[in-house]
Amino acid sequence: MIASRTLVVALIVVALAGCTGPGGPAAPADDVKIDPWLSDDLELDAAVVTGDVMGVALSGFTCDVTQSFSANGDGDVRPTAGVTVTTTGSTISYTEESLTSTALGSEVPPTGGVPATMTITTTRGYWDIGDGGANTPWTPSTVLAFTEIPVPEEGCAAADMWYFDMEDVGTDPAEIVRAFTEDGLRNVSKECPDAWFIWAPPNLSCEEFDARF
Repeated sequence: MIASRTLVVALIVVALAGCTGPGGPAAPADDVKIDPWLSDDLELDAAVVTGDVMGVALSGFTCDVTQSFSANGDGDVRPTAGVTVTTTGSTISYTEESLTSTALGSEVPPTGGVPATMTITTTRGYWDIGDGGANTPWTPSTVLAFTEIPVPEEGCAAADMWYFDMEDVGTDPAEIVRAFTEDGLRNVSKECPDAWFIWAPPNLSCEEFDARF
């Protein structure tokens, strides 16, 4: 989607370059509306993250995959699981009833933007067997998949809230990607000129977003 938007911008630039007269470029008509996606830089490292650990489907969101990201199962349903990667290393966890098994790895976020996939491999961990004795060594691995989504500069707070609102009601990750890609955040700079933010989730008014932040 990012590539296609870049192509659109390029085509618009070419089209405008051709609209010149003796006095230079022609002024745009007063009723021309510019898609806010074309007038704002995008956070190119935002992505929806999916994966699987021990049969538990994982999903997550990051506004900057080069800094940190995580993907988790439904925390209200057991068993559940999670994967977290930060600049200090990686963690895979699995919780069955009240017993949580955890393993650590050395993977850190990629530096070259959003990858298609990333393998998380742990080297030290334990499997909680819950009998009070020594825990069994556990070194799981998993492959996370990343789908790049468009998030405008200064829109990370709104994107984060919108993602979790959709996740809370059980929205499928593919539908979340579609919503970010086709619907996008709402530019509220004219609607709420005095707000501290210029982007809000499309399901919330400026007042609702501000109160929940």
